[in-house]
Amino acid sequence: MLPPYETEDTLDRLWRDVEETRPEIIVALGDSFDDPAAAKAISGPAAGKLAAMARGRRWIWIEGNHDPGRV
Repeated sequence: MLPPYETEDTLDRLWRDVEETRPEIIVALGDSFDDPAAAKAISGPAAGKLAAMARGRRWIWIEGNHDPGRV
């Protein structure tokens, strides 16, 4: 399926990896969103899951050409 349908699946897989490995730092290597509007349109549950994964650890976002701030 095409965006936005992959968001929940992607976050669920990332959640499992984070729970299993318990990293102190997560580095998101860019193009985390499909386009600049996607970051603003993220659903409440998805934003909550991201916030929960980031809690208690350092989260570094590397901007890609599709992420907010890159046009």
